[in-house]
Amino acid sequence: MEVADDGEEVTRLRGDLVDDGEGGRGLRIVDALASRWGVTPKRPGPGKTVWFELGQEDTDPPGEEE
Repeated sequence: MEVADDGEEVTRLRGDLVDDGEGGRGLRIVDALASRWGVTPKRPGPGKTVWFELGQEDTDPPGEEE
């Protein structure tokens, strides 16, 4: 999944959340649910794309544990 915008802000996990605040939770949700995620800057121009993958990190076939 990808989400893009034209904003120039740096995308990062925020550590300054307050209980009644309305922002800063998007990447926390992505970080909690995604197996991998990252940010790719748009070229050329301002903006970025945040991408993430859902699913298991384990690449071993089911039933073949080490």
